[in-house]
Amino acid sequence: MKTQKLATKVLSALLVLLLAVTSSAQQATPLSMQAEAVARKVAALSPHSKISVLPVIGSQAYGVLLSSDQAGFIFHDVDRNADVSLKYTEVRAVKKGYGGYNSATGMHTDRKRALIVTVCVLGALGGLLAAVASARN
Repeated sequence: MKTQKLATKVLSALLVLLLAVTSSAQQATPLSMQAEAVARKVAALSPHSKISVLPVIGSQAYGVLLSSDQAGFIFHDVDRNADVSLKYTEVRAVKKGYGGYNSATGMHTDRKRALIVTVCVLGALGGLLAAVASARN
């Protein structure tokens, strides 16, 4: 009788220990603050939303959000015409919508960046013309 009670207690203790070990092993590693921000942004978007993706490594991509889960998301890259799967930790930022279309390269571009480059080039040309005009006088 005592051995049966002892065996029951030992078995119960082992089961509780086993349950604690398996539950801690199943917990996902927490995301960094940046990855958490990307996950919140993607969760706020509806499927088939146009997005711009800035990966940690590589160039900006433009596409349509297909699906998302706890670890990452899948989008269809409109320039490469392929589905791309990324983890939240691989992405620096996600923006809603994407920029204009560059007919010369056949790819989408970031309008803000193109505007900044254009203003800088025009400013440099204006400064050069002003320097030439003042040197001429």
